[in-house]
Amino acid sequence: MKKILAGVLVSLIVLSLFTVSVCAAGQNLLPSGVADADIADVIDGFLNDHADNHAAVATAVFRGDEDLYVRYFGYTDADGTVPLDENSVLEWGSVSKLTVWVSAIQLVCKGKLDLSADIRGYLPDGFLKNLRFDKPVTMLDLMNHSAGFQETDFILEVTNEADIIPLGEYLSIYQPLQVFEPGTVVAYSNWGAALAGYIVECIADMPFYRYVVENVFTPLEMTRSAIKADLGDNAYVKVKRGEFVSYLPDGEPAEDETKVFILPYPAGMCTSTLGDFAAFAKALLTRDERLLPSEGFDLLFSPSLYYTGTDTARLRHGFLVDHDFAVAVTGHDGNTSGGSSRLLLDLENGVGMVMLTNQLGGSVYRTAMAEKVFGKSEYHIPVDGYYIPARNIFAGKQKIMSNLFLIDHCHITQKMTDGLYINVLPDRFEISSCDYLVPTENYALRDAFTVIWFVLSGVALVFFLIRAVLTVINAVKKRAFDMYNALSGLYALLVGLSALTAMPGISASAALAYLILLCLLGAAFTVYLAVNRKKIVRSKLSAFGYAQSFSLILILAVAAANMIIWDIVVIV
Repeated sequence: MKKILAGVLVSLIVLSLFTVSVCAAGQNLLPSGVADADIADVIDGFLNDHADNHAAVATAVFRGDEDLYVRYFGYTDADGTVPLDENSVLEWGSVSKLTVWVSAIQLVCKGKLDLSADIRGYLPDGFLKNLRFDKPVTMLDLMNHSAGFQETDFILEVTNEADIIPLGEYLSIYQPLQVFEPGTVVAYSNWGAALAGYIVECIADMPFYRYVVENVFTPLEMTRSAIKADLGDNAYVKVKRGEFVSYLPDGEPAEDETKVFILPYPAGMCTSTLGDFAAFAKALLTRDERLLPSEGFDLLFSPSLYYTGTDTARLRHGFLVDHDFAVAVTGHDGNTSGGSSRLLLDLENGVGMVMLTNQLGGSVYRTAMAEKVFGKSEYHIPVDGYYIPARNIFAGKQKIMSNLFLIDHCHITQKMTDGLYINVLPDRFEISSCDYLVPTENYALRDAFTVIWFVLSGVALVFFLIRAVLTVINAVKKRAFDMYNALSGLYALLVGLSALTAMPGISASAALAYLILLCLLGAAFTVYLAVNRKKIVRSKLSAFGYAQSFSLILILAVAAANMIIWDIVVIV
């Protein structure tokens, strides 16, 4: 009898385990290990835990075409009276670039674009003015952010709609220098992505925004999406965009102007509802042939760049490959002056996620919330040292401003990179969108020169004020006009203002002309001092005068070092 009971008990246990295993086997699990059916509770809990951020968050998780979770959280206004819902629009930011890359592949499939051809063949004659290398730039270089362009210091956005200029005109006027040989360094470039959009425009013989409306939005029935710089391609979106308020990470409303118009608009102006954003992502994930033929998707999602010396994909024709989760995820994230976004696709498991928020930065949503779906990486690659982001300004007059405090920002430690996939090489380390280079110049010395220039420019302005006061005093007391006070005061003023030549609003040629003028005035001032040295020596202010003269000469020397020796001024 005992043997029979024991047999029955064992059978029940085995049956129970079998039943559990069958249930588990029939339940889809996300890469994070969370069951499809449980993801709503998991993300709801996450959003509720972060309710104090007061950001509006719209997010969706889907497996193939099937929605697993759709949620609108928070409010679009500062008073918390307008809930975010399916009619609200938010900004894609740099996820807009994916429309550029999809458009390019569409043209490849139609035989109108060769990814390996010199892009100058698609642009107006003489369009690119700042190329420095013989190796041609290709569309594939633009997709991989390896065309060699340095970061732009130009106006990227305006707050007044009347200040918007056509895409081709903007790209022609504002062109960054090419500082790396094409295909050698990855440096994320908004300008390069916008240039790719303009190439689409040139090939298709229509404005880029219209091409996207006709070949992306309309086929996918994305009726509440816009990408034109002024959002004029969709009246609904343009009106609704004015209804949301942006928030800082601490939950406070952003005070600065956040509703801006992006001049290189293919790189970041797209704005839509969550429903349209998800429709675009699902079309990519399910290889929807309304967007691309099958061979087009094969090309689009094939790796176009690997991490150096590995078989690990880094980019897929403009799509970033993130290895910062438990699985490799393909997509893009975005930031604007008014919010942030992310589009993530697990191509292997057929799982996708999109999110839009009106919080600046929004990293708590774009990363921590995404981990609930895709899991968390366990990368701990040792790195400690000084690196320079390739997305930087290496030449031209704005170099002085961009590198003034560089040493404070480029010390990379393992703590900063834990959980991120990086590929460490002797001369750099690589992340998906950018290389970080080991410094080859003496940046400490150059930055010291820069600091000296700014400090002594301030000293020169103090000298000017003293000379100006002395001139006024002499005029009140009706003393004879003192040419020395007038000349030294004017020269001190001009030298003091020389630091302004590093400002982005000053053209490189104007900065160079200003420096030449200072040199000529400096020569004239030196001659004046030599001719009138006896008179100046007898002056009660002789020590002050010589101190000023020495300081002005030193300032000019430092300015020359910064602007010439360090290749600050390059006429473009």
